[in-house]
Amino acid sequence: VACYRLHETMREFARLRLREADEEDAVEERCVSYFVSRCRSGWEDPRYDLGTWLDWLDLEIDTIRTILRRCVDRGDGELGLGLASSLRGFWATRATTEGVRWLDQLLELGVAHQEAWARGEYLRGFLLVLLVDPVAAMPSLERAVAADRAAGRVGPLVTSLSMASIAAMSRVALGS
Repeated sequence: VACYRLHETMREFARLRLREADEEDAVEERCVSYFVSRCRSGWEDPRYDLGTWLDWLDLEIDTIRTILRRCVDRGDGELGLGLASSLRGFWATRATTEGVRWLDQLLELGVAHQEAWARGEYLRGFLLVLLVDPVAAMPSLERAVAADRAAGRVGPLVTSLSMASIAAMSRVALGS
């Protein structure tokens, strides 16, 4: 797979030119929009080849990390949680601890959209279960269950309850 990267000097020059033309924000927004859309479609479309999508993410993860950092720095928890949630397959298979760290930062920001918040809490709990830390997972999963129940989201509620029961049973099995 060929992948072209800009040399850092060229990247800086291009950014200066965009700033001079007062187009830096517009180009950055289009870039963010593209990556958010690509990440969401790659995971949500069941016909999509997961292996291909993960290979693409391996190449683009630094750009996606930059977008997540931008979301944290600008306090855009909703966009950040949407992006981080769409990366659940990547976090689960490639970077579980990193996924938890991003979710921690994004959840701290708070969001108006309760579904995005509940999805973020669920994913955080799920990743902590994968990391064999059911004690830390339970509060997030309980918040996800409460939010899904309050909003009447049956499908996500079933998923959150299932993961909470797995965490609870893991706690018992581990003697925690």
